[in-house]
Amino acid sequence: MISGWRRIFQSLLLSVPALLLFSSVSLAETKFDYGADFRLRYEYWKGTFDMSTLGLDDENYLRLKVSLWSRLQLNKNAGAYLKLSTEPKCYISSSNTDNKDLEQDEVFFESLYVDVKDAAGIPLDLRIGRQELRYGDGFLIADGTPVSADRTKYFNAARATLKITANNSVDLLYIYNTMTDQLLPVLHPAKSGRLYKYNQRILNSSDEEAFVLYGKNRIGENLAIEPYYIYKQEERINAKTPTLFLNTIGARAAYDFHPWAVKAEYAHQFGEYDGGRKRIADGGNIFIKRSLEDLPWTPDIEAGYVYLSGDDTNSGANEGWDPLFSRYKWMSALYKYAYSRETGIGSYWSNLGLYRINMTLNFTPATKLSLAYNYLTAIEKTGVTGPNAAMFSNSGKERGHLQQTVLSHKFDKRLSSLLTMEYFVPGNFYRSSAKDAFYLSLMMQLHL
Repeated sequence: MISGWRRIFQSLLLSVPALLLFSSVSLAETKFDYGADFRLRYEYWKGTFDMSTLGLDDENYLRLKVSLWSRLQLNKNAGAYLKLSTEPKCYISSSNTDNKDLEQDEVFFESLYVDVKDAAGIPLDLRIGRQELRYGDGFLIADGTPVSADRTKYFNAARATLKITANNSVDLLYIYNTMTDQLLPVLHPAKSGRLYKYNQRILNSSDEEAFVLYGKNRIGENLAIEPYYIYKQEERINAKTPTLFLNTIGARAAYDFHPWAVKAEYAHQFGEYDGGRKRIADGGNIFIKRSLEDLPWTPDIEAGYVYLSGDDTNSGANEGWDPLFSRYKWMSALYKYAYSRETGIGSYWSNLGLYRINMTLNFTPATKLSLAYNYLTAIEKTGVTGPNAAMFSNSGKERGHLQQTVLSHKFDKRLSSLLTMEYFVPGNFYRSSAKDAFYLSLMMQLHL
């Protein structure tokens, strides 16, 4: 059944221009726009990947992402969008000896989709093709290319939005993401090496498909409720991780009673691996925010808790939370990489209890400073063996303490900057030899 939907989607993606025929075209209404985006980022990682326990080098590099985009609007109901991108890296030092110098990147389609509003004269909006998706706070759906290290976040998806009323809608999605780009041409083949397969950049740990049903409901002025169901199939990653068939059902709620605001989300997962092993997990979060508008710099203070179940190694099932499409710098750009040694899958947020307090100072409408403290725990003890065992105690549950500083500034509507610093102090979840980790990122973005 899944493979049938895959073939249908591939046909739709390759025939994106023809889909514009859903709407009549008037030459007077046709508009065309184009531009370019540039993103220069310096990143420095110290002890991030192994807490300095496995002998990995620190990483230190520059990333330059260049994108060319165009938008065609045929009329008020039909249009298309295209973006081509590339992001070479210039390494100063790296744990990968193949990448000590310049790493050329492939030129790829970051976006290619068609929009049709009120398709066939009914309140149904369609977006079909390569696109970015984010639902709620990004708890489950935010990044479709997690191994690209924030180079891209796109999904290969078909999305239909049924507009029931002005305040109520339902999204139905089909998602097909691949380990490497198999759906659209890559204009410049990438090199071979750690993050490449068959001269193409690795985007995901395996091929994956999903069906999503996501409701958006606003009740009155202040309350939003978003129930959802997600069915996902994750293809085999390795011998220890066979193909997984997983159901996720949950809901997000947000209530704004200014100057207070509260939001919460909970989801339950159930399914099984190829071979019959069960997968059962739970995850959720709750955050409350207070705006102090009478104080200088109008600070916002937010506190909350995140729970992601962990795997009990003494049971036959796997109770570890599956982050689905949220394997990105969700709570931390630094800490997401620690999961690659723990689970064998990078950015695999799971087995986590996180207490967080964050304060944002609004110096000006263009300049903000955020300061956060996080206390991280594990729900279950690990049983890591093999080459990564030297990193973990396999007996403690205190992951550690994480401090974060983020300073953002917008020079104008085209030019912006972002400074991010994170510092992690490991707890007894790791070996006593584990050392503090540090992350620094300085980014400039120009939109033309």
